[in-house]
Amino acid sequence: MRFRPEAVPLFEALFAQTAPSIRAFPGCERLELWKGEDEPAVYFTCSHWRTASDLEAYRLSPLFSATWAQTKQWFDDKPQAWSTQSRVKLE
Repeated sequence: MRFRPEAVPLFEALFAQTAPSIRAFPGCERLELWKGEDEPAVYFTCSHWRTASDLEAYRLSPLFSATWAQTKQWFDDKPQAWSTQSRVKLE
């Protein structure tokens, strides 16, 4: 997500406020916020969901709707999202 520079602190505050509820949503196993190293207004969220159904339930929830309504007003470019599958995991 690319934000207008003046909206970055607003987004960070909203994420800090909503992240515990998102993480506590049934099926959410992990939630991370990443910031572009060379792009200070670019952020990525990375969430791991137990099942696709859990993710879909979150996307249909009032929590997601309210969070997205606030977040999208701060974008500086069209957001992108991907669902992926882990192929190799080394720890």
